[in-house]
Amino acid sequence: MLNDKSGSLLLEECTTLKKYHYSLIQDIESQIEYVEQLIDEIKEANVLSEETSLNYAFLNFYKKRCERILAAYFYSRFLLTNDQNLDLLSENEREKWTIVNEAEMTYFESFPDIDFKMSDDPPDQIYVHIVCLKDCGLIYDDEDLMEMVTGRIYFVKKKSVEHLIKEDSVEILNDL
Repeated sequence: MLNDKSGSLLLEECTTLKKYHYSLIQDIESQIEYVEQLIDEIKEANVLSEETSLNYAFLNFYKKRCERILAAYFYSRFLLTNDQNLDLLSENEREKWTIVNEAEMTYFESFPDIDFKMSDDPPDQIYVHIVCLKDCGLIYDDEDLMEMVTGRIYFVKKKSVEHLIKEDSVEILNDL
């Protein structure tokens, strides 16, 4: 018997981190297994009718919906986790969170000058707003080729225009 109540309850828990809900997870996983059995029965029956096609489509949709609910639940729990609430995770979740957190810290240590947790904006020391004081010709910035024209404002990597800054051909705009 298909039951949508467990999925709805699990989705409601995605907004705040609560204790791992074993019974709801097991209920949804058992529904997925049950639906897979029904899908296999339809395939083995080898009867092509409008009714079996609709049943197959409905069951397949329902199975994917249950899988998406589980994925959303685990993903939201991962995003809401920090060092203070690890006790709310299952043992498996705690292990995965620790591995990912350690990998993230190792990655961030490779870039000590950049504060990744500060904001989503690019760091000022890497990208700058500049105004072109005189025609400077073409500048290659990674994959972009830009023509630097007098009076125009650009947002570029600082390393791409450092030579123009030293020549006073462009000026960095701080307050944009």
